[in-house]
Amino acid sequence: MTRPWLPGAPQSGELPIVIRRRSGGPGDFREDTLVTFRRERMAMVFEPRDMMLNAMQPFGDVPIVTVSRNGRWLAIVRRDAPVSSPSTVSVELRDLESGRTRTTRHPFEPVPLTAQVVDSAVTELIRPYKQFPWARDSIRAKLYRPRFRPPVQAAFVEDGGRVWLRETVPEGTTRTVWRIVEPDGGVGVRVSVPGGVRVLAAQENRVLAAVVDADDVPVLARYLIPATAGGAR
Repeated sequence: MTRPWLPGAPQSGELPIVIRRRSGGPGDFREDTLVTFRRERMAMVFEPRDMMLNAMQPFGDVPIVTVSRNGRWLAIVRRDAPVSSPSTVSVELRDLESGRTRTTRHPFEPVPLTAQVVDSAVTELIRPYKQFPWARDSIRAKLYRPRFRPPVQAAFVEDGGRVWLRETVPEGTTRTVWRIVEPDGGVGVRVSVPGGVRVLAAQENRVLAAVVDADDVPVLARYLIPATAGGAR
């Protein structure tokens, strides 16, 4: 089995994310569609006359598909930008060994997409095209700008089937928050991570992270998640 992938060149309308599995002899594969999404919610595609390269949508809400390192678990996180409060995120967990699938829904408090956040994103996007006076207008015309930001920014699944969801936090928040969904669909704890610490992977109560040291050099560090009665750690 290979990682989920997006086949072919980008086309208009609905696009699939598929998983490719071996089927029969060498070179024989079967493709199964996991989920579909709208292209314009993933990338900005410019006209040739704009003389600009395509760019990823900074507020895109394309589903996240992630596979555990041991290849057993596959998680699909549907994180559509909410239109009202509260919002929900769907987590579909597939056991690729047994074929069992479990889907659960989890409430999130929406975080508004403010004009300040939009302006900051546009400023970064136009940086390579500052010489083009039309760049800002072209980017704003293609920008996917929902009322609320997608409730989940990243996700990964442990070898044991636990799914980690990085919550969207309000602007100005210096810490990141991860919500852990157990294999049975129940919500475990929420882990609060200091700024400057980027979670890479986890297994049970241990976390592997990248940390920037005093010389601005990223180093790998391991952390132990303390046992608590619940809530954020």
